[in-house]
Amino acid sequence: MLERVPHLTLAEALQELDSDDAAAVVEDLEDDQREKVLAAMPEVDRAAIESSLRYAEDSAGRLMQREVMAAPSFWNVGDTIDHIRKQGEDLPELFFDIYIVDPSNKPVGGLPVSGLLRAARSIALTDIMEPINEIAVDQDQEEVAYIFEKYHLISAPVVDTEGRLVGQITVDDIVNIIQEENREDILRLAGVRDEDRGSSVSEIVRGRVPWLAINLATAVLGASVISFFGATIQQIVALAVLMPIVSAIGGNAGTQALTVTVRALAMRELNSSNAPRTFWRELAVGLANGLVLAPLIGGAAALWSGDWRIGVVIAVSMVLNLMVAATVGVLTPLTLSKLKFDPAVSSAVFVTATTDFFGFLIFLGLATLVLI
Repeated sequence: MLERVPHLTLAEALQELDSDDAAAVVEDLEDDQREKVLAAMPEVDRAAIESSLRYAEDSAGRLMQREVMAAPSFWNVGDTIDHIRKQGEDLPELFFDIYIVDPSNKPVGGLPVSGLLRAARSIALTDIMEPINEIAVDQDQEEVAYIFEKYHLISAPVVDTEGRLVGQITVDDIVNIIQEENREDILRLAGVRDEDRGSSVSEIVRGRVPWLAINLATAVLGASVISFFGATIQQIVALAVLMPIVSAIGGNAGTQALTVTVRALAMRELNSSNAPRTFWRELAVGLANGLVLAPLIGGAAALWSGDWRIGVVIAVSMVLNLMVAATVGVLTPLTLSKLKFDPAVSSAVFVTATTDFFGFLIFLGLATLVLI
């Protein structure tokens, strides 16, 4: 639709939007169309949009709207209400808070509109204002979303590097950011990027092949372990049937621990102070799961193979590999986070590779020691 709308019509329509929504539309235009649309807009509106587009794509400056209701610190409630009624057309279409600023335009507090309407006209704004959570203009949008979620904000002021009020961010924008970040994390756990229906085959392949190549390399490591114990498998063919069970259960358990850890990191619930407790808890869970599942698989394997020693080997292997799975499921995202990498970026590939490698190594190694 944007490609077919005349640029003069589009420029007129954009003037009816808040500056953040207008900037989002302009951002999606082709370069030549963008230049025509901006040239057709009034200088003030054009400057606001161009200023927003100069900020980094995922920053608070790009996310914020410049329309904001601010009141000087020497006003009272009556002054503020009169100003809102007089300047209604020039104020944001929807706002929840009034920001009180000092003479240098730095916010010193905030006041919900509901609080303003409850107070007597003669009360000074500084007497009823509340503390505010300021957002730096260059702050990452994921950090902004975390602040909104942590403090249950509806809106927040945005300040520049000098601490001056330059705009505000409202909760409707944050809902979109939270959904976007969650979607990205889910895709990264699988080692893929956000692809739409318009993506070409070559673009999708370029996004997926690198992680599949890593997966191929790790699979070769697992195969090398099997090859090393080839003589053992030739003597006891039942091992070839049973060993995928150990690695598969370990991979699933590792993914469970990984998912919980990545979520805790994303929610800022996991840090250096409680990481050891989380690690030992997941290790205990892995041990408990192993003790529950080991008798089941051990008994079944002993009955099927007719050799109780095979049942013991797979039962012990199951317990040990589930403990390995818990260890790598927690330590992999923690290590990535410590190294300043995104812990959601295909941690699952490394966790699965580790549980496969050690699953084969433990099972076939024990089988060699006990059965041969």
